[in-house]
Amino acid sequence: MNPDERLVERLRALEQMVRVAVDRMRAIDTDPDLSFRGLYITDEQIERLLAPAIETADVTATPLAPMPAAGPLHALAHDFSLEPVDLDILTIALAPDLDQRFERFYGYLHDDVTRRRASPGLALELLGQSLLSVRARERLAPDS
Repeated sequence: MNPDERLVERLRALEQMVRVAVDRMRAIDTDPDLSFRGLYITDEQIERLLAPAIETADVTATPLAPMPAAGPLHALAHDFSLEPVDLDILTIALAPDLDQRFERFYGYLHDDVTRRRASPGLALELLGQSLLSVRARERLAPDS
């Protein structure tokens, strides 16, 4: 698998994580008919955005993809001593620059269309980490 295919695989896995987060959000929404829900990103819009352009893999657990054995991600992981979860966080941060749909996904999950980048809390949620985990939050500290 070439480096581009690995990146596409990681984005597909992240898209599946977004699907799970959207389902979780809808399950606990106490007022699904709220007129400002998603601040104008409607359920129909998010469904269209989540409609697979190409068949996606059934990936629901972290890491997004195995640690790369070669290519730019491998070099990055090696040079900066990154663990798989660090590459996952990096993928979440870069996703809107690689696929603009992620800006809308993140806005929907934040319930604020102006928040088009994943917050630390959203990144941890997408990775299935506890938002209260000190160890998980330490990965996002300025000196980590």
